[in-house]
Amino acid sequence: MATDIKYVVEKKDDGSWKGFAAFKADLQTFATGRWLISIKKYRKSRSKRQNAFYWGNFMQSQIDCFKERWGYSYDKVEIHTWNKSMFWAEEHVDEETGEVVRLPASSTEYSTTEWEEKMDLIRTWFMDKFDWPLPFPEQQTEIEY
Repeated sequence: MATDIKYVVEKKDDGSWKGFAAFKADLQTFATGRWLISIKKYRKSRSKRQNAFYWGNFMQSQIDCFKERWGYSYDKVEIHTWNKSMFWAEEHVDEETGEVVRLPASSTEYSTTEWEEKMDLIRTWFMDKFDWPLPFPEQQTEIEY
């Protein structure tokens, strides 16, 4: 059995837990020793439709913009990496120097609403920098990517 398991469990109003029995059963299969168990609030990540739009239409429009405005050709992986560095980055402050370091962050942790907020940030940046409108999901058939 893998040592990295994830379960979605739900605590109900009456204090009981739904889905916890399977988690407890799998814990019995682990070897004797010390284990770190981490719990975080579950949030539904972006939808399959949001993901398809992002990897299809949205990033293609970014690629087209960089090609037309700067003459550079990027692929979707490069654009996604850039988006993570620019718009999903986590800022850490060095307490001694005050220097702010931006580290790329995962885009998978955002809820559907938070995801759309990030898309709006990217749209605003492209409009401000290049006067380039990035598409909205309802426009994807008009743009034909």
